[in-house]
Amino acid sequence: MDTNSMVSIVLPIYNQEKYLDISVPAVMRQEYQNIEIILVNDGSTDSSKQIIDKYRDIDHRIVVIDKENGGLVDATVTGVRAAHGKYLCFLDPDDTIGEDYIENFIRKIGDCDAVASGFYRNNCGKIMPLFLEKDHVYEGADLDLCRKELLIKRNGRRSQNPLYISRWNKMYRMEVVKQFIDIFAGCKQVSLGEDSIFTYLLLLNCKKIRATRAANSYYYNIGNQSSMMKTGAINVYLDKTHRAFDTLMNLEKRYGDEDTQAYALFYFLTESIFYRARNNRDDFHRLYQKLKKDSVYQTALRKCKHINGKLGEIDISLRQSFLSPATYQWTLSEFDTLKNAARGLKWYVQGAPVFLRNIRTKGLERALYLNRFRKDRHRAFWDLNHMLPELEKRITPILASFVGAQTDLSSCPLERNVFVFWWDDFDQAPVLVKRCLESVRSAHPDCRVIPISKKNYLEYTDIHPRILKDYNEGKISVQTFSDILRFNLLKKNGGVWIDATIYFEKEYNLLNRLETKPIESVAFSTSADFLQYKGEVCSWSGYFFASRKNSVFTQAMDTVFREYYLKYHTYSLYFFIDAALMICKVNHIDNDALRNIHHNDADMTLLAKLLNEPYDPVYRKHISKIPQKLAWSYKDDGSEDSVYAVIVNKQEENVCLQK
Repeated sequence: MDTNSMVSIVLPIYNQEKYLDISVPAVMRQEYQNIEIILVNDGSTDSSKQIIDKYRDIDHRIVVIDKENGGLVDATVTGVRAAHGKYLCFLDPDDTIGEDYIENFIRKIGDCDAVASGFYRNNCGKIMPLFLEKDHVYEGADLDLCRKELLIKRNGRRSQNPLYISRWNKMYRMEVVKQFIDIFAGCKQVSLGEDSIFTYLLLLNCKKIRATRAANSYYYNIGNQSSMMKTGAINVYLDKTHRAFDTLMNLEKRYGDEDTQAYALFYFLTESIFYRARNNRDDFHRLYQKLKKDSVYQTALRKCKHINGKLGEIDISLRQSFLSPATYQWTLSEFDTLKNAARGLKWYVQGAPVFLRNIRTKGLERALYLNRFRKDRHRAFWDLNHMLPELEKRITPILASFVGAQTDLSSCPLERNVFVFWWDDFDQAPVLVKRCLESVRSAHPDCRVIPISKKNYLEYTDIHPRILKDYNEGKISVQTFSDILRFNLLKKNGGVWIDATIYFEKEYNLLNRLETKPIESVAFSTSADFLQYKGEVCSWSGYFFASRKNSVFTQAMDTVFREYYLKYHTYSLYFFIDAALMICKVNHIDNDALRNIHHNDADMTLLAKLLNEPYDPVYRKHISKIPQKLAWSYKDDGSEDSVYAVIVNKQEENVCLQK
């Protein structure tokens, strides 16, 4: 591994004041220290200039270049020409990177001209790993094919993503980029699709590129994409699309390639604006009238006819037939209705065998209860968002005696209990659940870990007899009973509740945060999007919750579960726990305890998305930032080098560590 060579990181910046305090420090925190950070201020009119100057004053590795506005291509070229590193990377300033981003590339590039990797798509905190097609070194004919099938294959189907088209998921040898940077500088008129053009030129000048399927720690921010549906935006967008098409078309002619990729670029850029215009009749009509007469668009449709191009899941053939705008939009609406109906029918069809089996094994009454619980799960999010006002009316009177009360920390001890619940006992649990329990023990070496099941839960609880009776008769679901159980346990004993499917890669002890608090949980990357009500957002993880013994907050939640059921004989919805927590927050219970929950920017569901992927060491650091929520129903595919096998099931890493 080359551990001494400088890496230049170029950030082209135009009016990005909202993001620079995230992206620039992310570069400064790189574990690989021998870097220069080139911030190209492309004539920003907001406070971007002041922000980047602030960072230049505290880090000597930062170089600021101020220039008149010339567009993204011009800013990129300016940054490359000013760079001194042996290697080159790019970061769009509204994206961010992990501390190991450069280090991971340095370990992989070897004698290649560039290395490309997968990445993460960040949609308002929802992190989704996107992988390259495979681990492979492309050279010779393979590399030529990558260029000739950059966007679509010769058979008209979408490319399988061998390298991806963007600049920012790669590291380059500087000398290779400088071979074609003057040609790229001639593309300054392009302001859409410029990455496709850059990558096309790269593939012309490289002799060897390594592709790494695994996701490196680049977080592509798709939550910053605007609708672009302002006055005149469609005409402007289509003009930009034509400029991108003309530029790539001319390059393909210049280097003797077919023009297929230029038409594919036009097609994909047009797809984007079709998607954004679909719900506005006037926008759609203007776009339709333009493209109806556009010969490039017609040719692009023919060349891309095998791509399953979709607009809200309508096949591209609808656009090829050029229905009237009104008819087309009606078709979209009807399709959405039919799609939802089909989903509902599928739900009933899939559930029928389960219902019949439950009748046979548990009797009709219990089978009906189980079917209701399944229906509640199916519509859980709809119910939560639509029933909160009514639940607030019902729950607020129950909370009345707790409003204004505050936990006395001196009389509510901090107990180091860790409760992990699996109803049928851990001896009978799936392997994944057993591995999660092992990880809980490892992460809490100074705590009393107490597995809770039907054998022992009565020793630790004082749940109302009516609730116990109705649960045993099948009138309350196991899911809801576990919600009742967790707050009763925490009230009566103190400690932390950890769902049986939470996996710990390292210590993350909520109890250590209770020195000055009555309760603790964790808000992570998507918590706020889970639930919003009356200006408040979700700030908790119900499956990972800690409390001092007999805190006001756990008394309040325990009382809500008890009194609500005794009065209404139901819990009304699947996410009753989250509705109750939100109403506690609205009522400022226990000195606004839910406003003081700590936040972790990491994604608590990332490991679940990686389990069947081939193991790569880069994943460990990212899943260790926060405990990971898994699903007990996960099915191991039997692979010996999957993320599940190596990380969760603790199999030997063997050759995986050499990746």
